[in-house]
Amino acid sequence: MTTDILPAVKAALQNALSATIVDLVDFSDNPDALKIELYIVSDAFEGKNTLARQRLVYAALGSFMDPGPIHALTFKKCATLAEHSRLQKDLK
Repeated sequence: MTTDILPAVKAALQNALSATIVDLVDFSDNPDALKIELYIVSDAFEGKNTLARQRLVYAALGSFMDPGPIHALTFKKCATLAEHSRLQKDLK
């Protein structure tokens, strides 16, 4: 059940935040409670601090959040495209 919803979660984030990259990792241990780790890149995050970025993500996910199918959401990174590019450059 949990992995069936991941494409809809990804689409919701892409649509609401014009996200260019949405990486979701499912680390659920219960088929009825989705636990995901999120790496997202969106220029909607420009000028916003970490908490404001996470609030945008939660707002975009709306009904997917508990008591919806997502039980836990871990943020790996909420980055702008420029921040993502710098991170990629630093990894090389």
